[in-house]
Amino acid sequence: MTRMIFHGRKTSGVTLVELLVVTGVTVVLAGLAVGAAQSALEKGGVASEIAAGKNLMAAFHSYAADHDGRYLPGMDGGAKQVTLPDGTRVSNKRAVMRYPLRLAPYFGYEFDGTILVNENRKSVRKSGPDFHYAMTAYPAFGMNYKCVGGEVSGAGIVSNRDECITRQAQSVGSVLVFASAGSGRAYGNVHGYCNVDPPSAGWAGSDPDDSSDAANYGHVDFRHNGRAVCAFLDGSVKLQSIGDLRDMRRWNKNAAYEDDPNYVF
Repeated sequence: MTRMIFHGRKTSGVTLVELLVVTGVTVVLAGLAVGAAQSALEKGGVASEIAAGKNLMAAFHSYAADHDGRYLPGMDGGAKQVTLPDGTRVSNKRAVMRYPLRLAPYFGYEFDGTILVNENRKSVRKSGPDFHYAMTAYPAFGMNYKCVGGEVSGAGIVSNRDECITRQAQSVGSVLVFASAGSGRAYGNVHGYCNVDPPSAGWAGSDPDDSSDAANYGHVDFRHNGRAVCAFLDGSVKLQSIGDLRDMRRWNKNAAYEDDPNYVF
């Protein structure tokens, strides 16, 4: 029997199937790399904000220690001109009323990493001559001053006298002081606002998503995958979901005393 041998010409070219396989693998690897980079950025943003929250709480307690146990009021109608270490004088009434400039001596006037963090820092730094006004209006964290610290005039506390923790002796450690805040669409969707309000003030019933307006949730901004960085009177700083923060015991001393998550004032 005769054997027939066919000698094919050897080629060094790449077949279409091989090219498609290589392209597919490249696309998958690129997708993984982008996902990993995005995850790293998100984790870095959370870490920066948590560190800022800890800095704010250290300053907040330092202020109280320096004022006979009195917590910093979130709004002070009697506040006067503030002179910064570089000699800059800030006399705008609204700017000096809000908490950031009055707390600043207790974090060494290091606004980056306390008041200004991540996207908020970029937005406020662009405000030019209005920088100090913008910084106090849109800090990365809003203060729960209706329940902690209070609002004062020259004559003393003027709102929520029976609801508000104003001194260390009244402290309920689990009550929130600062939270990730957002201005909402009416003020340009800046990642910052000077105060946050509890759910009893009238939050939206639905849970927030990427298109939600922070103003509908008391200016709390759930910008970290549906969670906000929150700093509490006991010094703890942690991520909280919308479900966590719908609980009034996290906001108000009387709600905590009465163990009432739906407390209204």
